[in-house]
Amino acid sequence: MSLNRIVLFLFLGLTLASCQTKQKGELIKKSDYQNLNSFLNEYDESLSTYKYVLTLSSHGCMTCNRSFAAFAERFAYSDSVLIVLFDSGARIDISPFKGNNNTVDDYRLKILEHDLEAVSLIYKIGESSIDTVITISADNIEQILNKFPEL
Repeated sequence: MSLNRIVLFLFLGLTLASCQTKQKGELIKKSDYQNLNSFLNEYDESLSTYKYVLTLSSHGCMTCNRSFAAFAERFAYSDSVLIVLFDSGARIDISPFKGNNNTVDDYRLKILEHDLEAVSLIYKIGESSIDTVITISADNIEQILNKFPEL
């Protein structure tokens, strides 16, 4: 095996290993809906208005977070998608979302006071519940970019 292939293999392996994030468990607590709604009420928002909540963070896999933020730009003015920002813009580009009606700017991480995670996630909202929570990671970023919102 050539030295270039070895270096490439090591680089890819280390990149993917650094992008692993802890996955949220399959079990979604009923209180998550109330906690998320309570958090959003602080910003005069309500879950009942949206089908999805996309949270953008710089914690975890930076390549994944940047790709997800670029992907989320298509929903910057959507009436059915709320975007919550957990970054001041220093590490991911949040300029497409600033000042939009469907954006909550929480770079001070008030969400943590509501027993929720401040990482890049997709919440699929159901009837008074959260149907699905998908944590953005190296394992699923490609699938998400290709199949959302069918997930």
